[in-house]
Parts: sequence; C-alpha cells; structure tokens
Amino acid sequence: MAHWPETTGSKLPLRLIFTVAASAWVVLLHRLATTPSDELPGAWPPGVSNLMHAATHAVLALLLLRVFIGLRPRVLAWPGLRSRVGQLVLLLVGVHGLVEEVVQHSVVGRSCSVGDLCLDIAGGVTVLLSPWPKGPQRPTSWVPLLLTLAVVPLLAFGTDMLPQLDGLLAAALTALHG
Repeated sequence: MAHWPETTGSKLPLRLIFTVAASAWVVLLHRLATTPSDELPGAWPPGVSNLMHAATHAVLALLLLRVFIGLRPRVLAWPGLRSRVGQLVLLLVGVHGLVEEVVQHSVVGRSCSVGDLCLDIAGGVTVLLSPWPKGPQRPTSWVPLLLTLAVVPLLAFGTDMLPQLDGLLAAALTALHG
C-alpha cells in the first residue's frame, strides 16, 4: 500500500491546499453564474453548456472529498455515496447548485433551471458512484455509474417536463422577490 504524506514538502497541510482549491473553484463557478449571458465567451451548441454543469460539479465533489478526508497514511480510500462523508459532499454540491440557480434568476439573460440543478447534483453523484478508486461505501460495479452517466445527456439535452418546472421555479422566485 502506498504512503501519502499529510503535508507537502513545505509542511503546508494538504487539507488546507484542497480547502483553498475548493473555495477558489466555488468563487470561479459563482463568477460564471453571475455573468450576464451576452458577456459569456463564445456560443456553445445546445446542451453542451448544460453538460458543463455536471463536469464542474464533479470537480467540486472531488475537491470536497479531499477537504473532508485529506490524504492521511492508510486512508487512501475515497468514500462513496452511502458514506456520511459522501452524503455530506453531495448535500454541499446540491446546495451550491441551488444557490447558484437562485442567484441566476436575477442575472440579465440568465435563468434558474431545475435541469441545471439536476445536472449539478448528477456531477457529484458520478464522483460518488464510481467504483474507482476503491473506498468505503463505493459500488464495486460500474453499473450505477453508467446508469447515472446515461441520465446526464437526457437532462442536458432536455425533456418535456423540465421547462414546466423551470417556469414554476421562476414564478416562485419572482413572488418571493416581489
């Protein structure tokens, strides 16, 4: 079994480095979420920009896992979805996604989307359902991950129900803001 240091060569705790990285990632995601649509660089094909929700929140889930469990010796395991750490990570990814969608409701040219929130959560789920690397409460089969990955394009490229849910969410937020 490999031995991982708890600190870098400069004695800076790795957990602190992952905390700074996760915080910087959240700031970057917030900056992107609050940028008006006409100021965003380039046009993405329909659905592709939605896939970025899953990808960026998968990165957030990876960073949060490292924040909570670090890289202590003999603790090389990555907790899965059924572990307490995995559930906390998924909760934080979901709360972050929800907050960003609510914030986007007031950004020019942007809207809150139930589909985007589902994709944010799906990004976290893909990290926690992967059987690799091994860890407590992680699946031993690739089937759960492959099923999750099959749902992501369906969410990204739309369904008939999501626009109706988006309308309900927008109406609720408008009513709350007056």
